[in-house]
Amino acid sequence: NGTTVSADSLSVSDTMTITVQNNAVTKIVASSGTGSLTSNGQVAEKKLSGTGYAFTIKQNNNTSTIIIPDSAEITRNNKTVDVKEIRIGDTLKVTKKNGIVTSVEATGVKSSVTGTIKEIHIAQTSKVIVNVNNEAKTYILAGDVEMYNNYEKDFITVRDLHLGQEVTMLLDSEEVISLDVEDTSTSVKLMGTITNVGRNYSYIDV
Repeated sequence: NGTTVSADSLSVSDTMTITVQNNAVTKIVASSGTGSLTSNGQVAEKKLSGTGYAFTIKQNNNTSTIIIPDSAEITRNNKTVDVKEIRIGDTLKVTKKNGIVTSVEATGVKSSVTGTIKEIHIAQTSKVIVNVNNEAKTYILAGDVEMYNNYEKDFITVRDLHLGQEVTMLLDSEEVISLDVEDTSTSVKLMGTITNVGRNYSYIDV
């Protein structure tokens, strides 16, 4: 802004013209910005972190991690939501002020797929690998996923799923929010090592 200052006076969102000589910066002419910086990306992973969530964001071929606090203003598909309602696969427009995320605009798209379960991963964030048109694809089971077995006419949990079942899934971005078992294979052979046995032998982890 026409005043000689030290580099410590530079702030996020300042506009700069930089003079470089022999790979070294020799001069900076800057004008003050708003202190806010906006970036876009797609959610690849999320996990609880302190007073908010840590999100791994894909931007082109690069990934970075940002912390979105509970205090940030969040909208998803133009509706005000809680930060935990941001889903994997959502496209985000993130605004930071002085290095802290203050607002997020998330966009998600619903779709449906039908395929055969190839693998089941039971964890804090469970997922299924499904053969869709002869291609194995991985889907995250959302924390609020609703699962129903049309074959047995009953609601089920992830531990009721079996390899070889044909399923139809409703996706919100890349998270499964509804899963219907359409048909069950007659038998599947497995070979492995038992790592855990459930109460009353209701299940085994292999």
